[in-house]
Amino acid sequence: MKDWKAWYLSMTAQEKAAYAGRARVSKGYIEVHLLNRRRNPSLKVINRLAEASLGRFSVEDMVRFFLQPKPTEAA
Repeated sequence: MKDWKAWYLSMTAQEKAAYAGRARVSKGYIEVHLLNRRRNPSLKVINRLAEASLGRFSVEDMVRFFLQPKPTEAA
């Protein structure tokens, strides 16, 4: 499975800001709520995150990321 979190964290601050702008969400929202899956985004936001990745991640990839069990829930 593709790792959206690792991909996002590998970007420079400028690339993260550009990605957030394309997705029409704030960089802070991504980093506080989405990276650690504290919130599940709406399907609308998932679509925008996938589209903003410029083909690196599909909507299906993004849904899998947000639906997979968190490490603390897996055990």
